[in-house]
Amino acid sequence: RYDTHTEDEDEDEEDIEEEQNLVARLVHQMRSPSDLDTTFEILRLCKDRFQQGGPLRLKHTLPTVVFDVLQLVKQCEDKEKCKEMLQFMHGTIDLVAEVPQPEKAFKLYLECTLVADLKGLEDSAYDFMTAAFDIYENSIPDTKAQVEALAMLIGTLNECENFGEDNWDTLITSATKWSIKLLKKSDQCRAVYSCSHLFWGKNEDGSIKETSEKVLVCLKRALTIAKQAQGMGKSSRGDVGPVELFIAILNRYLYFFDQQQEDSGVQVIKAEDIQNLLDLVSNETSNEKEGGGADTLKFYHNTLRYIMHLKEKSPEKYAGISLKN
Repeated sequence: RYDTHTEDEDEDEEDIEEEQNLVARLVHQMRSPSDLDTTFEILRLCKDRFQQGGPLRLKHTLPTVVFDVLQLVKQCEDKEKCKEMLQFMHGTIDLVAEVPQPEKAFKLYLECTLVADLKGLEDSAYDFMTAAFDIYENSIPDTKAQVEALAMLIGTLNECENFGEDNWDTLITSATKWSIKLLKKSDQCRAVYSCSHLFWGKNEDGSIKETSEKVLVCLKRALTIAKQAQGMGKSSRGDVGPVELFIAILNRYLYFFDQQQEDSGVQVIKAEDIQNLLDLVSNETSNEKEGGGADTLKFYHNTLRYIMHLKEKSPEKYAGISLKN
């Protein structure tokens, strides 16, 4: 833990920020050109020294140390050394969270998750990811910040490739659970259909993984939430509601349908699913034309053009999908 610097209360925060930005620039220069271990030791000493600077300084200097050590991990070929440096960064980010700077610590945990996953260090990546989830659950009360943070969590998970089945299932289930708990229905919907990509996967032979069947569950849930959002919109404002949610979900259906191999045994998304949703969107957008919604209509027409492109590319595969207008 850091030592509280009693003078912080009497100092101007803007002056401290300017001063610490200069210190951070200096840290980037503290390296041994040919010796990774020496550079790591230098950064370790920097962190120990910065801990004595108080919370107003820590929030500027410690992230710099984390990013510099991250670069070392990317260069390092020794897995045990990588683990040591990742563990060091975990402790350093914990200090950032205690300052408190939870949102900054949250982003640093996600950065470290990606690097640990890149190195194939699943346990380290899982520890960073669960720490990020912990901050999301307990330290980000603002509704808008929660939406942005959850989007970052889902995006980070989408980039990861080396989690084992058990850890992966735990993480993506947590992401889906928190998606449903967002305050606004429209935010819930967007988060849930984004989570659908986390369940999609293919085996080495190109066949679809069993977990991919949960993609359809996610998309159906997103569609249900979109209908609820639309109903709330009509009752509160008297307008059509968030039709763009239906169109966004339709685009997800199209993506997964296009990814499926026609000769594979499992067909998660069927042409009739897309047709039913396309008919729904067509009806809703006809109402949208009467009430304006230029951006929504543009989104819809772009989607129709995309479907026409897909039908031209793979006429047999998309034969069951009809464009009525």
